[in-house]
Amino acid sequence: MTRAEVPAAAMSVASEPLRERVAVCGALAAPVVAMAAVPALRFPDWPWVCLVLTAPVVVWGGLPFHRGAWAALRRGAVTADSVASPAVVAALGWSLAALLSGDGFGPARLLAVAAGVTVLVLAARHGAARVGSRLGPDDGPAARAVVPHVVVVLAVGALGFALGAGADGSSATSAAIAVLVVGCAVGPATSVPLLAGTGRAARLGIGIGDRRTPAAARRADTVVLGPGILTSGERTLVETAVAEDADAGEVLRLAAAVEQESAHPLARAVVRAADADGRLPGVADFDEVPGRGVRGVVAEVHGDTVVAHAVLVGHPAFLAEHDVALPPDLSAAQAAATAAGHTPVAVAWDGVARGLLAVGHAVPHTAARAVRRLRSLGLASVLVTTGSPAAARSVAEQAGIDADAVVADVPPGGRTSVVRRLQAEGRTVAVLVGGEDAAPVDADLVLVAGRGTDPATGSPLLALPRDDLPAALDAIRLVRRTAAVARDVRGCGLAVAVAALPPAAAGLLDPVLAAAAVALVPVFALLDSTRLWLFRPTR
Repeated sequence: MTRAEVPAAAMSVASEPLRERVAVCGALAAPVVAMAAVPALRFPDWPWVCLVLTAPVVVWGGLPFHRGAWAALRRGAVTADSVASPAVVAALGWSLAALLSGDGFGPARLLAVAAGVTVLVLAARHGAARVGSRLGPDDGPAARAVVPHVVVVLAVGALGFALGAGADGSSATSAAIAVLVVGCAVGPATSVPLLAGTGRAARLGIGIGDRRTPAAARRADTVVLGPGILTSGERTLVETAVAEDADAGEVLRLAAAVEQESAHPLARAVVRAADADGRLPGVADFDEVPGRGVRGVVAEVHGDTVVAHAVLVGHPAFLAEHDVALPPDLSAAQAAATAAGHTPVAVAWDGVARGLLAVGHAVPHTAARAVRRLRSLGLASVLVTTGSPAAARSVAEQAGIDADAVVADVPPGGRTSVVRRLQAEGRTVAVLVGGEDAAPVDADLVLVAGRGTDPATGSPLLALPRDDLPAALDAIRLVRRTAAVARDVRGCGLAVAVAALPPAAAGLLDPVLAAAAVALVPVFALLDSTRLWLFRPTR
């Protein structure tokens, strides 16, 4: 289990008791809401049955936010619990008093409000216990307390104004309850997109570190990459230069025949390029000098004749050690390959240099497209490598990264200093860690590519399912989209509150209608969250 997965497991365990409360309270509240809404379902003394069903929902089911409201009151604070708890308790208490006085229908409608709002808040808490503290838009404690303060002040003001204006206790209490119910519209439904987003992330193998991660993903404007992520460590044959009277196909075939006995990445690139044309001839007397080159005898049958060649393949200096010099045209090809950041591989047989192969890092089109899409998201890519400037420029050119965004010759472990310099320029930096670039690093956001990689830093993390750039793109897109949908839902709740609080405070909005308005927010949340359920990864 990776570090990013541990908080998720803890959240799941913490949400178990709430899930039981939601299930039980939902079952008890459903008939109360149904009887209050559909007259055909009512029967003699049905308000008393609603009271019996609602009481455990409000008292036992609402216990978590009752405790929260009491704790906030003791420290002189106002929270979302300070809105939900008095709303449902007042609705239950007023209904009980009205039932005892002989009024049946009116209080039963308030019981539906108490039961429905309790289940809504509990369901939101259940969602938040699983993912909300890790993905929600982090508005800060001050911003989160503004709406509850306004709602509580308006509720107390509505109650006092109504009583001072000569309204009866029923009307005054109804106005205060309506205000508190409207206040419950802000916040709870944000758990819907958070559940949808983290559920989709889990199915894609993406792990979210903690609540800092979405904010860091939203603010990031620079991504630091290594050549290993862009190329997946694979080399490819870029160009083949041949001496006068030599054949390019024969140069590649004989070179690959000897290289097929080697496991070196350069040898694998030569073999892949030649093997597309068919089987390679065998090699005898194979010998490999690590870091220098290979040699062997390649024999082929042409009609009734067996033709054998003593083949040398490797660095031009390796050929020079065997008294084989490059002709001027191949020397020029070597210089061009080196200037372009490619590795020159010379090929000779029977004591004569025949060709020069330029081998470089291959940047797949998926990585280049991911760089373009990152740019469209407002993220500039910076290539940081321990390799040579020429090789780095070659990779950057293939990937579509600007030449001035290349930092080469970085010493091992020096990537953090590059990040610090970028941050000093005012950038918010994300670093992709994985593959050949798995050294620990501190940054504003660390994207950990591949299982088992641990950057060992305190930075916000995004764990990726694969060791490539498209996986990083998908993670950033999904986290940003989830946070955006959560903000949309929060905005919808605020819009409902802004529209409904004035008439509720003036006593013009029935608590049942206020509860209906609040119920529109989860519906909007479900519809808007389809953008997350339908999220498709980069192909």
